Amino acid sequence: MSCLLCLASYCEGHLQSHYEYPALMKHKLVKATGQMREKVCAQHDKLLEAFCRTDETSVCVLCMMDEHKHHDIVPAGTERTEKQKQLGTTLHKSQQRIDQRVKKWQDLRQAVESMKHSAQMVMEENERIFTELLLSIERKYNEVKEMIRSHEKVTVTRAELLLDRLEEEITLLKKKHSDLEKLSHTDDHIHFLQSWQSLSGPSGYEDLNRVMVAPNYSFDATKRAVAVLKLQVEEVTKQEMSKISASVKEVYVTQEAEKEPKRESFYREESRREEFSRPESRREESRRSESGREDFLERTRAREMSREQEMTFYNMPVS
Repeated sequence: MSCLLCLASYCEGHLQSHYEYPALMKHKLVKATGQMREKVCAQHDKLLEAFCRTDETSVCVLCMMDEHKHHDIVPAGTERTEKQKQLGTTLHKSQQRIDQRVKKWQDLRQAVESMKHSAQMVMEENERIFTELLLSIERKYNEVKEMIRSHEKVTVTRAELLLDRLEEEITLLKKKHSDLEKLSHTDDHIHFLQSWQSLSGPSGYEDLNRVMVAPNYSFDATKRAVAVLKLQVEEVTKQEMSKISASVKEVYVTQEAEKEPKRESFYREESRREEFSRPESRREESRRSESGREDFLERTRAREMSREQEMTFYNMPVS
């Protein structure tokens, strides 16, 4: 146990004197604590028994007669009662703040989970749509390829048939030309006339004269059309991707709000509001403390003198 007058802590054996001697039985005993030095004035080595409201600090009897003279001083118990009321309000506000933070944490956690779920759903839908888009582009690619191959096949087949006929006609014309060449050198008039009859007729492929080689025998126009399609798709994709990007950035789970006061300023402000919320009671308390100041000092001096006499008489240690 610790004695607030002796300013010392005792074991059970040494504490018996406080139970046996009437003078020591008046001392206030409290549960032993390692914070006894906090209860003693560092300047005067006396028990801190009062509170200076002017300087907001605990004081001893010598402090009250020295640097805190004429200050607003009240017993520690009186100030504790006042501060206890403020503490109740501050605790209530603190609990409200905790409840608000817990609610905000729960809301934020739920928002995060909802966002994760939404993101997963959108990614799955995104994969499905882009897969369909890729398949659609692949189908169009195959359609264009098949279109080109089919037209190439028809056109080339027809042209190759004409090539075969032209080759046959060239062969016949060369033979006819050779026969005519020979005929031009014959001396037999009858043979010349008879041969001329057959060689001077048409060759039988006169329809080929109407066949002309087209000037547009390349797919350059198709290539340009595909290139234009590519540019158009890229432009549309760019525009739509900008919209998609903007829509993604619009999704958030937190947003900036007005800055809240720091925790220290929060409690300080609460205490200040409590001070101003009861001005009359504070003034009344101040008047009472001023009128009872001298009585308080006298009682404190008497206790100090009594304590010193007891310590001398019983030869007990003073911390």
